[in-house]
Amino acid sequence: MKPSTGYVRRGKAIERDLFGRRARPSPGSDPAMSLIALDLREMSERALRAGLGRSSSLIEVAALMVELEGSVLLQDD
Repeated sequence: MKPSTGYVRRGKAIERDLFGRRARPSPGSDPAMSLIALDLREMSERALRAGLGRSSSLIEVAALMVELEGSVLLQDD
């Protein structure tokens, strides 16, 4: 039986950020920085589900800052 939406999920679920975009690892990014950003995004999603919209947005901004700072550090090296 088909799902009512007609959408069939195949394979591994695609991870998405708070805004519905696919998670994108930065090329050449530090694995530790990527892990921190991913943890922050997961925390952001939990905050959103708990009804903490503004807090969720701030946590998402923190994840973006970690990625940006990580890429700057890599460029400096």
